[in-house]
Amino acid sequence: MIDEVKRILNAETCMICGSHAKDNLLRQVDLLRIGSLRKFAQVETKNEKCLNEIQSCFCRSCLSMLPILTYNKFWQSDKKHIQVMSIFSYENPIKPLIIQLKFYQKHYLAKFLSVFIFLIRQNYLQENTNSIFVPIPLHQNRFKERGYNQSELIALEISKLTGIKYDNKILLRTKNTNRQTETKNYEDRLRNMKDAFVLDETYLLENIDLFSKKRIILIDDVLTTGSTIESAASPLISKGFEVAAITIAREDLNYFRLHD
Repeated sequence: MIDEVKRILNAETCMICGSHAKDNLLRQVDLLRIGSLRKFAQVETKNEKCLNEIQSCFCRSCLSMLPILTYNKFWQSDKKHIQVMSIFSYENPIKPLIIQLKFYQKHYLAKFLSVFIFLIRQNYLQENTNSIFVPIPLHQNRFKERGYNQSELIALEISKLTGIKYDNKILLRTKNTNRQTETKNYEDRLRNMKDAFVLDETYLLENIDLFSKKRIILIDDVLTTGSTIESAASPLISKGFEVAAITIAREDLNYFRLHD
């Protein structure tokens, strides 16, 4: 693991295909495609650093195949009226990166996936600086089994990039649900996630100033049916919070309703 991280940080190999990535200079148009940057000459230092990191750790071929979703499209929950912004379609070459982050201890991938959120949804993030990132929590049994929460790692990294506040204590997962990947039917997924989350009322009262008049942006890795995000948003909405969500990827299934 240590050697792999060193190779990536030294820009010796592409994080996706393993081919040589160093000195793989991209044309300006490629960089603009990756980011939401419309005036490259006026790129801020942080933007330029993020673009350089992507350029150094991904080969041009893999970057050209990124399944970036249309910027102005989002999924909306009809039940909870939550808008969910997703960065990629859940397919290669992004899918294996998420799987490696989620199940194979490759924590460093959270940083690079967060860079994509920062660049591709930068306008949206700039419009929502008065928000708090809240990762979708794992049940304590699942957390002990895995040792970490990939959504929490992503939320922490994107908070560092944007300066938007981050909190992993207000929302708790009290129901040890079946894995959503094991529940294929949409209605079964809704039942599986019913009442899975609650708010830590004591923590909320102790930190009422932090959460006062703030929008909550839930962070998760993959959006499938939306049932997890709907369930997580429910106790927040009941307390009067405005809730939105960002995910790294979205499965394109028939029951999605997309909006402009």
